[in-house]
Amino acid sequence: MKHIKLFEYFDPLKKNDIHNYYYGILDFIYDTDNQPTKRLNTYLHTTDKETCDKIIKEGFEFYEFCKTTDEISNNFDIFAYKLGLRKNYGEYTIIIQSLKPIVDGEKVTIKKPIYNEENEYFIYTLSPKHIKGYFNNVTGEITENPNFVLS
Repeated sequence: MKHIKLFEYFDPLKKNDIHNYYYGILDFIYDTDNQPTKRLNTYLHTTDKETCDKIIKEGFEFYEFCKTTDEISNNFDIFAYKLGLRKNYGEYTIIIQSLKPIVDGEKVTIKKPIYNEENEYFIYTLSPKHIKGYFNNVTGEITENPNFVLS
């Protein structure tokens, strides 16, 4: 006779390891002790560590910002859901933050827009000052960008 393990109900109030470091990351992203309590426009982009380091130094290259990033709010469920959607893109997630919404186009680029290899669309570069840092989705380790300026 086989015994079936009883279904264990996930209790959102019972914290596990994922809760602990996800809440820690949200605390870092929305650090209201060091920032004004204005509305923050916060976006995530999941990739690998090498790309994260390059983005912090050179800026974030994109052709359609809203297709390459996920906008989040200071809500655990939305945060965890968006990370889950992008988990196959890499172990690291870049945090992009601004006081104004970031839109596509020449208004946000720090370099002259260039065409992609197939000459189908322009590539824009968002300043590294908008990169708050990045974190490891597995360990919760956070890397801050020393050049981040909330603007």
